[in-house]
Amino acid sequence: MKNYKMYCYHGTKKSNIEGILKNGFKKGTYFSLHLEDAREYGGNYIFRVGFNSDLSIYDWQFRVDKRVPPSRIISLHKITVKTLVI
Repeated sequence: MKNYKMYCYHGTKKSNIEGILKNGFKKGTYFSLHLEDAREYGGNYIFRVGFNSDLSIYDWQFRVDKRVPPSRIISLHKITVKTLVI
């Protein structure tokens, strides 16, 4: 596994998984610094993706300006735990 400077998350629906694994993430895709945010805004299937220092992160989420290849995918998990909202 390659070492990256930071790891971010992308949540999605099951129907998008195959395309992402094959082609990577399109330009304009959003990523989150926290798994919980990726799940809340994207879906129960969470990709953990490695990034290098070529990003400037100033907020809890960011949008990439170029395609992210599937080789940067570290893992994919289905989150099944329900969140308690008070």
